[in-house]
Amino acid sequence: GITLKHDNFKLKSISSSVRTFAPAILYEDDDLCVIDKPAGFVVSRDEKSRVLDFDNTKFIVHRLDKDTSGVLIAAKTQNAQIELSKQFAEHMVKKYYTALIYGHLTPKTGRIEAGIGRSVVNRKKMSIFSHKLRMAATNYRVIDYIGPFTLLDLDIETGRTHQIRVHLSSIGFPIVGDPVYGNKKINREISKKYGLNRQFLHAREIQFILPSSGKMKSVSSKLPTDLKNMLEKLNQ
Repeated sequence: GITLKHDNFKLKSISSSVRTFAPAILYEDDDLCVIDKPAGFVVSRDEKSRVLDFDNTKFIVHRLDKDTSGVLIAAKTQNAQIELSKQFAEHMVKKYYTALIYGHLTPKTGRIEAGIGRSVVNRKKMSIFSHKLRMAATNYRVIDYIGPFTLLDLDIETGRTHQIRVHLSSIGFPIVGDPVYGNKKINREISKKYGLNRQFLHAREIQFILPSSGKMKSVSSKLPTDLKNMLEKLNQ
């Protein structure tokens, strides 16, 4: 298999020039590594954007949206990729997120259960209104109410495309800064006032079973600077 070290990650610009990019590695063994994905990168070769590129993309186990930061697993062998993919398919992997939404969400804990599929209006968007819905469930817990915002801790039982973003938007509480499912006017005001230019969504922790030992492993990522700065400004 491949040895996935820092210099195996490359940043591809739109002009296709390549330079080495070294994301923080949160955990690594012979089978896999967990990186701290920055916002603004896609885990793909085919998007005309900045690309977080592995030596061999067949070893990518799951994805995070371009402007979502946080924990991301990559397998280093095909056997590990098969085992980890099976864990994701069987919903054995636990994923926890931090998000900031506009408005005060009540009650303080809850569950959003609504199928998600391609929007019939815009094929680039996902929606709870679609001809082909796949079951999706998101659990949330209010961490704090800060001014007009709510800081949430979330975990997802399924991993549908844009799941948290779609679910929160569907109940009238879109994620702050979300360019697709959010409020564009509020996003512009937030960008101007707080300097946030992406959705406030961070994959803070992932729990999975190590293929080598069969033991449960938990890996966490700290809130990145741009999100932390916004919270500090809100609390001033």
